[in-house]
Amino acid sequence: MWKAPYRPNNDVTQPYNDGVVDFYTVENIADPGYEPKEGLKFKERMYFETLRAGIDRIYAGKQNQAEIESVIRVQKRNIISSQDMAVLNNGKQYGVETVQDVTDVWPPSMDVTLKRIEQKYEIPNKGR
Repeated sequence: MWKAPYRPNNDVTQPYNDGVVDFYTVENIADPGYEPKEGLKFKERMYFETLRAGIDRIYAGKQNQAEIESVIRVQKRNIISSQDMAVLNNGKQYGVETVQDVTDVWPPSMDVTLKRIEQKYEIPNKGR
């Protein structure tokens, strides 16, 4: 990471070159009149940078009965929430544990903490 001289307050330029993540929401995907069935609905595809999951974050997750797998940094979007699912470019599915804004980088970014999930969903091809 490097500091750009033309940034108004010398923010660090954030690269997003570790891969691609797709965010999904979990909702009822059954046709009307049929038994409800949970599935994934595509929200957004973004590039990400992998961060180190600190020991404090890991222990905080354990206190909440969540197994923290990793932390990624993506560009800031207001549509991503802790109710969503993330699917990385390697096909692994994670639940979004927390979303935190980052203030000292450019472009505006957020850190997304990913937790291990037991139930795997079928990944739809719609919206990709």
